[in-house]
Amino acid sequence: MEKEEIIKKILEKTNYTKEEIEKKAEEKRRSFKDMISEVGAYLLVAKELGINLTEISQNFLDIKDIVGGIKNICLL
Repeated sequence: MEKEEIIKKILEKTNYTKEEIEKKAEEKRRSFKDMISEVGAYLLVAKELGINLTEISQNFLDIKDIVGGIKNICLL
């Protein structure tokens, strides 16, 4: 899932501006001391706002399906 897809979904479901969403995501990354990806931060912001992103992504896996060699995983 791309950052812009997440931002678009948040914009559709809330009254936040793009700038406010970006600020929230940056604050989230700082709170995790940059240990999460930019996309991960946006996913966390969406989740905290109660936005279901599973309907726009085909890239979600169950934990049981994660295998060695997979890179760039965000756990929600």
